[in-house]
Amino acid sequence: LNFHWGGNYASFAPLSTNVSIPVVLPLFYGFWFITQAIVPNSVVLQPNFTSTNNLIRAHVLKDLNSGSIKVVVVHKDSTVNQTIATATVTIQDYSSGQFSSTASIMRLTGPNCTASSGISIAGQTFDNTTDGNPRGIRKLESIKD
Repeated sequence: LNFHWGGNYASFAPLSTNVSIPVVLPLFYGFWFITQAIVPNSVVLQPNFTSTNNLIRAHVLKDLNSGSIKVVVVHKDSTVNQTIATATVTIQDYSSGQFSSTASIMRLTGPNCTASSGISIAGQTFDNTTDGNPRGIRKLESIKD
């Protein structure tokens, strides 16, 4: 992750401070998204993973405190103008002895990889916010096995 501010690194900054009200830039959304997955006392699990696009990757983390498992699926292909690709992630975690057949999806979305507005996480955005809090209602999508 790149934490540079200003200068020649301005395109990598998480916030624009050249305005009276700071503007949240795409990198901030990446930071915000990953903090939802990485929590203290987490371990990395190795998933069985397949995808129709070889630039889609999956990372799996288990919170040892709560037992929750978080899967981050990243679509790294910025050149393909398509929204349809499939990814299958199977996690075998026998340490807890418990399995769940339900999960929730929290999506980080935007119009394209270079967008500076229209970006959201689970339906929330910092577009046009003046108080530093995200706007919108957090919406998780439920899925079942």
